[in-house]
Amino acid sequence: MLLSFFSLFSILILHLSYLFLSHINILHSFVDYIYSYAEALAGLRAINDVLALSDIKLTHLEPTLTDFNSVEKLNIAPFKFCIIKTADYIYSFSQKNESICILSARYSIENSIMLLSELSYYFRR
Repeated sequence: MLLSFFSLFSILILHLSYLFLSHINILHSFVDYIYSYAEALAGLRAINDVLALSDIKLTHLEPTLTDFNSVEKLNIAPFKFCIIKTADYIYSFSQKNESICILSARYSIENSIMLLSELSYYFRR
């Protein structure tokens, strides 16, 4: 009888530890997503400063993950992100571990200032 209680207790402990580790992994992936979203958003918020400081890759098609990986990351401490521009949209990309966030916005330029609208996003955790 004592052995059966011990085996039930051991099984319960194993299940609880598995649930705990699963919960921790979900929390880490969520934090990574929030961080990558914040970096991509920082790229869009600072777009006028970024345009003044560096050249942005211009493409005619919607960018792919390969395009973003080939572009040099811009750094506005503490955030790192990639910016790619098409004729109508600007894309901001960031990655933290396995989480990827891409924000896109339609833009127009008035008085040398880029105005953004129609924000949309893609993420993968």
